[in-house]
Amino acid sequence: MSKILIDTNVMVYSIDQESRYFSASNRLINSENNIYISSKSLAEFFAVVTRAPVISISAKEALEIVEWFTASFQIVFPDYRSLDILLKLLKKHQPKGLKIHDFEILSIGIAQQIDELATFNAKDFAAGEGIAILDLKNL
Repeated sequence: MSKILIDTNVMVYSIDQESRYFSASNRLINSENNIYISSKSLAEFFAVVTRAPVISISAKEALEIVEWFTASFQIVFPDYRSLDILLKLLKKHQPKGLKIHDFEILSIGIAQQIDELATFNAKDFAAGEGIAILDLKNL
């Protein structure tokens, strides 16, 4: 079984029944793999789903979903190792704007020695940095 860190978009699509990625997200989340979620993705998920026009659910509903994620999967947190990795990635790739969030998620996964990072936006992540990028659009 693989250790898979899921990107925020996997979480968002897992509750958006209108999305073409709904089924794929839920297949992964309900798979036999060891699923991990970063604390960063939990915060991003809450921000995304409580603002229109993306999904826009109530803060109460979003909190209930976040609580389900935290009870169902292992949550990983940034630490000094992930910060060091993040700084090295920033120097190497020089991301701009909101891309910083993707690099922080990536750095947490690398620091936690997770095998793969699953996402629907593989281009947002630097491949070959110590974690395989699982492009869910290609599954």
